[in-house]
Amino acid sequence: MLFTLNASRAFGERIGQALGIPLSEHEEREFEDGEHKSRPLVNVRGRD
Repeated sequence: MLFTLNASRAFGERIGQALGIPLSEHEEREFEDGEHKSRPLVNVRGRD
């Protein structure tokens, strides 16, 4: 599994291509106070 933040998606895609794995889906949120939250949209249990 490979996750990348939206701000560095192009870089993450290049890494994924080099490793031969696709990027895993996730959700990002930015709150009014400047904090960020990222959560996977795929099951990560038992995965490396």
